[in-house]
Amino acid sequence: MMGTRPDSVKVVDKLGVEKGKKMLSKKKSVKKDGEESESGFWFRFKLMFSCISSRSKVDSSMNATTVIAAPKQVKHEGHRAPPKEPSCAESGSSTPLISGELKYSSKLRIFMFNDLKLATRNFRPESLLGEGGFGCVFKGWIEENGTAPVKPGTGLTVAVKTLNPDGLQGHKEWLAEINFLGNLVHPSLVKLVGYCMEEDQRLLVYEFMPRGSLENHLFRRTLPLPWSVRMKIALGAAKGLAFLHEEAEKPVIYRDFKTSNILLDAEYNAKLSDFGLAKDAPDEKKSHVSTRVMGTYGYAAPEYVMTGHLTTKSDVYSFGVVLLEILTGRRSVDKSRPNGEQNLVEWVKPHLLDKKRFYRLLDPRLEGHFSIKGAQKATQVAAQCLNRDSKARPKMSEVVEALKPLPNLKDFASSSSSFQTMQPVAKNGIRTQGGGFVSRNGPPLRSLSTLNLPPQASPYHYAPVFNTEQRDGLWKLKLAQWFMFFELMETQEKISLVLKISNAKMLRKLLTRTPSRRLLSFTVPFFSKSSVSPFSSLSSSPEPPTNSTVEHVEDSGASVGTTISVDRSALFNPPDHSHDCTPDSELVKHLKSIIKFRGGPISVAEYMEEVLTNPNAGFYMNRDVFGAQGDFITSPEVSQMFGEMIGVWTVCLWEQMGRPERVNLIELGPGRGTLMVDLLRGTSKFRKFTESLHIHLVECSPALQKLQHQNLKCTDEESNSEKKAISSLAGTPVHWHATLEEVPSGVPTIIIAHEFYDALPVHQFQKSSRGWCEKMVDVGEDSQFRFVLSPQPTPAALYLMKRCTWATPEEREKLEHVEISPKSMELTQEMAKRIGSDGGGALIIDYGMNGIISDSLQAIRKHKFVNILDDPGSADLSAYVDFPSIKHSAEEASENVSVHGPMTQSQFLGSLGINFRVDALLQNCDDEQAESLRSGYWRLVGDGEAPFWEGPDEQTPIGMGTRYLAMAIVNKNQGSPAPFQ
Repeated sequence: MMGTRPDSVKVVDKLGVEKGKKMLSKKKSVKKDGEESESGFWFRFKLMFSCISSRSKVDSSMNATTVIAAPKQVKHEGHRAPPKEPSCAESGSSTPLISGELKYSSKLRIFMFNDLKLATRNFRPESLLGEGGFGCVFKGWIEENGTAPVKPGTGLTVAVKTLNPDGLQGHKEWLAEINFLGNLVHPSLVKLVGYCMEEDQRLLVYEFMPRGSLENHLFRRTLPLPWSVRMKIALGAAKGLAFLHEEAEKPVIYRDFKTSNILLDAEYNAKLSDFGLAKDAPDEKKSHVSTRVMGTYGYAAPEYVMTGHLTTKSDVYSFGVVLLEILTGRRSVDKSRPNGEQNLVEWVKPHLLDKKRFYRLLDPRLEGHFSIKGAQKATQVAAQCLNRDSKARPKMSEVVEALKPLPNLKDFASSSSSFQTMQPVAKNGIRTQGGGFVSRNGPPLRSLSTLNLPPQASPYHYAPVFNTEQRDGLWKLKLAQWFMFFELMETQEKISLVLKISNAKMLRKLLTRTPSRRLLSFTVPFFSKSSVSPFSSLSSSPEPPTNSTVEHVEDSGASVGTTISVDRSALFNPPDHSHDCTPDSELVKHLKSIIKFRGGPISVAEYMEEVLTNPNAGFYMNRDVFGAQGDFITSPEVSQMFGEMIGVWTVCLWEQMGRPERVNLIELGPGRGTLMVDLLRGTSKFRKFTESLHIHLVECSPALQKLQHQNLKCTDEESNSEKKAISSLAGTPVHWHATLEEVPSGVPTIIIAHEFYDALPVHQFQKSSRGWCEKMVDVGEDSQFRFVLSPQPTPAALYLMKRCTWATPEEREKLEHVEISPKSMELTQEMAKRIGSDGGGALIIDYGMNGIISDSLQAIRKHKFVNILDDPGSADLSAYVDFPSIKHSAEEASENVSVHGPMTQSQFLGSLGINFRVDALLQNCDDEQAESLRSGYWRLVGDGEAPFWEGPDEQTPIGMGTRYLAMAIVNKNQGSPAPFQ
């Protein structure tokens, strides 16, 4: 389920109630005799709205949005804290400040030491984020708008920096940090929340930066940052310096610009931190500031080191060094490298402006996934910033303008034939796609792009080859032959031939209908290019073939760990865990036992299925996850009008079906029954329609079934064969089922699938140097879940091929990641067959795209995006819905159905007349209800979406209108459904 994106807040239109009525209502046009005649459908459509009572009130019991205040106090856990605690006599109040020392303290929060002690849980080691020259930094939680500590995971997450009296920095630097950051506000500067000054304690409280420092990502983690993210970070850091130099009320020289002082938020936005060494820039009368040399060796400008003369151009030089580190993946000074390569600036200077050799400077872990034009421009900017003549260096505003287009350039070197011919061939080595070299007569040469890194080095290394029984090995062998055969195909006819292989149906059944615990881990590389005959390697051994892009020397006998570059710029799931480690839950133990039993990783789809629907601990199974107090808010919870409009659609379809005496109305869960309640209320005046209904709710969660039973006001009826109840809202029979297959057929059917498809399991594939590989979930040596890539094909690859046949050549060329949902395809086919034979239709409304899906899987907990692998079962997992896949699956399954759409939710609701409905409701409501109605209306049909990391402002339009799409599948004999005509 996607629901309203995180940080759902009530958006209030500034217009008054009367003006709102004027905007939302439409003038009725009176048609004269002889003019246009209305169709029978639209006549019934108008009649329907006259039947829905205009005196209906807003159902606040299920649609209200509430705000929960975070607790103000937490219990103190007795652990010794690293900072020295002040005595009882002094801890009660803050020490008086020395006049003039804290220039801007009034703008900051003043914290008590004991409050910060509680906020960081007594400065316990588990809260430690890092340590620098100033002291240790701890993670803590405080009130959103106060200073009191709160329960971990609530309120405002902060980073608390403690001053180490024996450290490299002291009270002077502490004051400088407050005086500069306390007055400077910019998106590219870390926000200083407040400080603590009690006796000898000096603490600073900052906003929490979940991604850590740029230094960690470049040098301490083997998962390489993608090119677009690197350029985004460089641009953000440049904007920070440009603000300090040219936009601040009083210009500032940063003086300590380096990768460890560039912090990253959840979206990889760069923010400058640590202003302890900052200095006021010289005024117009002075050319420089004379000061003792401070900073970090390797980043300081040469003229500053030699003379002590400090200018803004000193920062520009430091930026050039950092930009080189971003481009090369090397430290500014690295004593472990050979002579001549230890100083980064000296090593790169001969190549910076050489258009034919600049690519040798780039981080080999990028494996060609960088923009050629962007890399050339970035190296030129770096060269200008590193000019020995400080006056010849550009202003930071000029650097910003030069870097602005670079994150969006798509001329990747990996797809350029000219770049491939530029790759050098090493002596006694061979050329590889990523630019790494492997010796023909000896062990592999050490390189960041070769396959020598230890298995624990990256959360994206390839999974080991599994040991399986002989029967499973034969399956692998057969599947490998299929994909090697497919590799040689070029025409659509050959692709179709593969898809018609008899065993394909068996694999489909295995993948979509077999319980997850029985799925086999098929893994063999596919779509890869090999210089050897694929069939010869397969026939010589029952084991799956080795990846053709991994060069082996004789018979190494050892599995070699590998890394790849991954574009994670659009993901909201950080690779490192962002919240505190907790003891393994029952679901975590269960998932680990499955992986251990298999002897290898499981697919993302299987992980997703267990997390959401595990009978004992699945996310949906035992609790109510909807609404303001849950994890997300769906359209029915936003406004009653949504369910009423769905009711309008069902009545219109029932009319087109010929008013059958019995109809199966099926809603595919999960949900609390809110949509069905509003649907029945909105159609209550259509007695023949409601009398024909038999409601079937497909819901596997006992907790949600109970809520549905309660909200529909059901009274139980004894039945030996099935669970049955009667809803007092319309006297309608209600049945519950675990799957759609259990719903009786042979009766005309109307199916509502609202925010259902996005919760179906997805398989994720990623393109590497070897071809397409499926992303899987494994357990690392630190006992934490991690993503790995399968070195061999999996059964889901069959669906990947099928999905690619539906994509355009342009779409296929741009793909780096692909998400597919076999269960979505199978469910759609089942729906289409039922509708084709029994009549009726299906309405699908979900968060998705009218195109192939890349990498969209995300987790939501308490209206916030969190790590997918963190605390399984505590967050909702959902992915974008692939609407073209639904369309093709339905058309393949039955010749008797037609597919209409998708159209946006705004178009769908607007065409059905939500404007008329809200206008009618506004006639009979008080001010509070009117505000709720207008807010709900705009959230249903409005454009835009609130950023997940912050609340919306008054200028940001918030709504589901364009991000949610609607599609209809109907029996061809019924014509086009409303409003898709």
